[in-house]
Parts: sequence; C-alpha cells; structure tokens
Amino acid sequence: MHKRSFSILSAICLALILFVVPVSGEEWVEVIDFEDVELGKWPGGFWVIMVDSTQLVAVAEDPADANNKVLWLCDDDINQSRIQAWYYFSQVAYDTLSIEYRIMFDREDPYAWNNGNTISYTGVEVRGANSTVAAVVGLEWAEDDQVLGYKEGSIGRTLERIELGQWYTVKIVLTGISSGNTNVEYYIDGQLYPEASGVFAGKNPGYLDNIRIVTSLTRACEEYFDDIVIRGK
Repeated sequence: MHKRSFSILSAICLALILFVVPVSGEEWVEVIDFEDVELGKWPGGFWVIMVDSTQLVAVAEDPADANNKVLWLCDDDINQSRIQAWYYFSQVAYDTLSIEYRIMFDREDPYAWNNGNTISYTGVEVRGANSTVAAVVGLEWAEDDQVLGYKEGSIGRTLERIELGQWYTVKIVLTGISSGNTNVEYYIDGQLYPEASGVFAGKNPGYLDNIRIVTSLTRACEEYFDDIVIRGK
C-alpha cells in the first residue's frame, strides 16, 4: 500500500471562490475556477487533497485552451488507491442543492480487476452527513465505449456516451434533501435525463456539505475540471 499524503490547506483561497453569504433560508452561491492558482500547484481554501506517489493533482493548462487554467487529476495507480479531491461548501444545503461543473476525460484504461475493488468510476460524488453518498456522476466503460453514468443503489446506469478530450457540462440538482424524499435530476450540456429523475443513490443524508472528485480504483485515468458552480438552500 502506498503511503498517502493528506493536506487541509489554508483558508486563504488560491482558487477563485466567490461567496454570497446567505440570510437564513436564502440561496447561497459559490463559484470556483482556477485562474488565480499558479500552474502546478494545488488549489487552496476549502479543498482537501488525498494522493499517493503515483498520482498527480494540480492546476494545469486546459488541453483545449492554453489561456485557461483547470484542475487536473492523473492517476496511474490501479491497486487499491484513488485520488480524492474533496471540496467543502461554505454553507450546508438542507433543502436544495445544485452542482454544475465542466468535465473532460482525457484517458481511461479498460477495467482492471484488483482484489475485489468495485469503485471503477471516475467522476464526482455529492456527499452529506457522515459521508453519505447522495449522488454520483462518473465515467464508466460499456461495450468498449466510455459513458457518463449515475448511481442507482449499487448499480451504475448510463446517461450518455461521450468522447475523450471533449468538455461536457454536468449539472446535478437535488431537492427535498431534509424531507427523506430526495429527488435527483441529472443534466449533460443542458439536457435533462428524465429516465434518471427521482433516483436516489443511497440513504438520505439530511443535509449536503461536500463534493468529492475521485478517480477509479481499477483504471488508470486522467480528468479535468473547471467552472464549478454550487447553489444551496
């Protein structure tokens, strides 16, 4: 097992994080990009980064636009290890939460079986109380194609086949979080996928307070993120 490094970085944000401080019951918004972060560095502020010696997390040039900076994750370790980049919200979402972000997958190797590991997707988890997973959008392989999918219980379901090296805008909307009847909606490039509407990935967390950008335990992969917009209430 590789020795892993953990970093809770200073509260002075290197990434551009804009806060709208809410009055109770009002919507709050956080907008995150990486233009103010030095190339090759980690973002600061409310990020927690976990990597090992075979994995890289850094702000890098956008492969599609050298004038744009993005968050880059590169993972060549398929042996019981994955990158985790956690972002904790400035506020807690009790009723509604919207997560929107741009994502590009540059490489994902075919599945490699390793000691019974089952976390094969590379993407984003939305989490709440005691790290309960409320929603997942990740890259999977299906019939030798890459697909973006969501999680229904322990089963991965396909949303859309995608191309490597292309940016996609993903949006996850959760409503009724505190009621025990949480509804989840998934969008890709503005298109709602009604077949996934209403699917809830796990136990109701009661509130949501972080997202986790993760890589696969069982595939070598690279992914890029930018323009993260979080809205909660």
